[in-house]
Amino acid sequence: MSRKTIATIAVSAALVLGASTAAFAASASGGSTPSDAGRGSNPARTAQRCERAPTALGRLTTAKGLIADRIATLTTAKATAEQAGHSRVATRIGARIERLNGRLTTIDGRIAKLQGWTTSHCSPTPATSTPATSAPSTGAPTSAG
Repeated sequence: MSRKTIATIAVSAALVLGASTAAFAASASGGSTPSDAGRGSNPARTAQRCERAPTALGRLTTAKGLIADRIATLTTAKATAEQAGHSRVATRIGARIERLNGRLTTIDGRIAKLQGWTTSHCSPTPATSTPATSAPSTGAPTSAG
């Protein structure tokens, strides 16, 4: 046999041996890891995320308000530029408004995702939950006695 053939056989054997060793190791350790050991299954990490969720929601809401205010300002500026005949400026302002609308869409998606996640993973806090024993308020004044 030539050296090239021997080298090819040696490399092939090494690959087969390595692959079978890796497969054996994976099957041997397969029973020791739980099936839900994926991302986010750590209870301490979930609790930390639940604790931080109101802060994140507040930041997203604040950013959404600031962007909405900026869009209102830019809309006024665009109208002024169009009235003054500055079409290039108005076009650039329009592009800025479109970019900010894209950011608003992104923020709305993040807010929805955060609210969905907290609904499914976090228990309600006592300040936001209503007690089961209290009667619903009708809004009518009650007599004091």
